[in-house]
Amino acid sequence: MKPPSNMGLSILALAHSLALLGVAQTPPLAAVKPLLQVVELSGDQYAGLTRACLMVYSDGRYHHEERRQRGFGGSSEFWNPAEVFEGVLAAEDLKTLGVLIESADFEAVKGSIGRPPDLRSKLSFTPLGGVVPTASVEIFEASVSHPNGPQLFESFGTGSLKSKDSVKLFASKVREIEKERDGRVEKPAPNDCSDTRNGTGPAIRSAEGNVSTRLAPKPIFTPSPNPSGPIGKSAKAMIDLIVEPDGSVGRATVNHGVGPILDQVALEAVKKWKFEPAFVAGIPIPMLVTIQIDFHLLQGGNPSFDPAKAPPVH
Repeated sequence: MKPPSNMGLSILALAHSLALLGVAQTPPLAAVKPLLQVVELSGDQYAGLTRACLMVYSDGRYHHEERRQRGFGGSSEFWNPAEVFEGVLAAEDLKTLGVLIESADFEAVKGSIGRPPDLRSKLSFTPLGGVVPTASVEIFEASVSHPNGPQLFESFGTGSLKSKDSVKLFASKVREIEKERDGRVEKPAPNDCSDTRNGTGPAIRSAEGNVSTRLAPKPIFTPSPNPSGPIGKSAKAMIDLIVEPDGSVGRATVNHGVGPILDQVALEAVKKWKFEPAFVAGIPIPMLVTIQIDFHLLQGGNPSFDPAKAPPVH
């Protein structure tokens, strides 16, 4: 049966009438500011790894994804397709969450909570390039939007999440959202809980569907030390540093020094370095590395390795 020729006009008229009555269409998520982003990695040698992410937007909508390794006993490095759902927080829940993340105690939380684990001893690489856990792994990373820029922190182990009351409450709210069933919409398109707009939202970056692992950060910007005068003798300084999930250098200390002046020159240099961070199952993580700085006779200092020789992605 042929539809009436004025059907399109009727639909437009209905939409116009709804607008006049104050019934507005819900804007697409791309037009809404992200409020917070959380990524988690957990598992052990029995269950394998589970990777989850959550994005909550300023209007209360949220997007959640979860991927699990296939196989019994965590023996498979392959991953199941992402389980994805979306929903909308109740107005009261959104208000409670907003009060929490704007509290002074919570905003003061930054950087690493707990000691970054030695993941090299907890993960095993397979012949096909995958990775499986050999012990318990628990990583919780969060990025929260604030007017002055995103707040980022990461926690290692369930005990670390409980070490600060505000973080404990925040993690509890995240768990509540992940378990919410009312109004859930199943199987929307996966996007790895990412937001690509610069400067407007959370900043934990990982490529969609990327579950690869690289435990060695890759140096990409390595300015040389710049001593104020000639070097009296050749020497080598060893610097321990934390490469943060955003690729910047966190804490840096002298492992093996050559003297107070040159040690300080080496520290000032490596703190300016930039890296592609280590990551597990596509999630960027902090990693402790040791850098050797060579000071040469009558010259400035230079890094002792070539960034082009950094380990490949596994």
